[in-house]
Amino acid sequence: MKKKVFIGLFILSEISCLAQTDSISNFNIESRESKSEQIEKARKLLLYEVMDSNKSKIKELTEYLLKCEDENYIALYPDEKWLINYWQKEFQKVLKGVIEQDSKMIKDLQKKVHPEEDYLFYELKELLSKDRFEIKIKIANSNFESSDKDFLILNLDYLLVEHGDSGISQDSLNTSSNIYLNKYPKSSYEDYLREYIRYQFKLSKWGAGLELFSGYGVFTGSISEFYSNNVPFGLAYNISTRNFTLYLRSYFGFGKTLKDIPVNSYIWEKGSKIAVFHIEASIGYNFYDGEKFRLTPFTGIATMDIGSTEGDIDQQPELKDAGLSYTTTYNVGVNIDWKIMQDKNSTINDSYTFIRLRYAYNIPKFHKKYVNSHGLFHYITIGFGGFGRKMKRVK
Repeated sequence: MKKKVFIGLFILSEISCLAQTDSISNFNIESRESKSEQIEKARKLLLYEVMDSNKSKIKELTEYLLKCEDENYIALYPDEKWLINYWQKEFQKVLKGVIEQDSKMIKDLQKKVHPEEDYLFYELKELLSKDRFEIKIKIANSNFESSDKDFLILNLDYLLVEHGDSGISQDSLNTSSNIYLNKYPKSSYEDYLREYIRYQFKLSKWGAGLELFSGYGVFTGSISEFYSNNVPFGLAYNISTRNFTLYLRSYFGFGKTLKDIPVNSYIWEKGSKIAVFHIEASIGYNFYDGEKFRLTPFTGIATMDIGSTEGDIDQQPELKDAGLSYTTTYNVGVNIDWKIMQDKNSTINDSYTFIRLRYAYNIPKFHKKYVNSHGLFHYITIGFGGFGRKMKRVK
């Protein structure tokens, strides 16, 4: 009710101006205004008549506005024309207009001068909502082909979707559209229906995620005699397709030396800081992917380095060659993702945030380059991140 009062006030000044004109034809003859101004005033008068359900005036104003249209101006948008056609029971015009609407026509419309924004489309939907069931009965009893009848009813629901208490939703339109496409696979209205009426999505097979993590790394074998366990900080990026995930991880761990270690003619003293770099690429398979948890075993390859920190090297350049330089490392392990927040209602993506527990068993090949460097590397990390898949529209 408030909206109607507002719309009434919105057009009151123009109506008082136009009310002095005996007819639309006189208005057209007497007006010395630009075409845009004529269209704007005529639309406001049409809006008033639509609110009053004045059938004869609606017809007269519609005809006037259609005459105003040319290669440069739009007076009525296609949806507005179709709503008027429905209300006037001119269903053939709706069908003809839908068939004629293609990408070229849309581009041509975009190049033209458009009417000023108003409430005409809203009020036309309000008018049609009141007579929707009567119009559907009229369509059902017409002499059109069944494919035409079913489309006219479906298109009317589309034009009135989620308006007031119409009871029409996008989900119901999608269901009706699928039924129509299955029933009439070669319909002339298929392209229009897929482009405008059916608006449903499916998950893309591709998804991506990001993780920040920390945890604990443990050396075994002779490596553990020289270097302590370490605490890492790291960043991981993962790309998923179907049930497979590629993990790209950068692990930066910090510990200390457990012995004095000769470095050329220099001694790397016990208790010095060490930096562990573990750059990894691994492939995981989603063994289980439920509502709350995701279990993903993985295997991969990495490169690993144990050396002095940048700060110590700056102070003691001799430490540049300290430690064990990058070597090939193989790994296997498992991820357990706990999904803590999910958003599966968006038409943009399906996403969730997670807490990730990851264990990896790593086999570095330091022993191929250095003596007393046999051993394994285990780490457990706890990470926080997010993952999402885009939703792709189905046409």
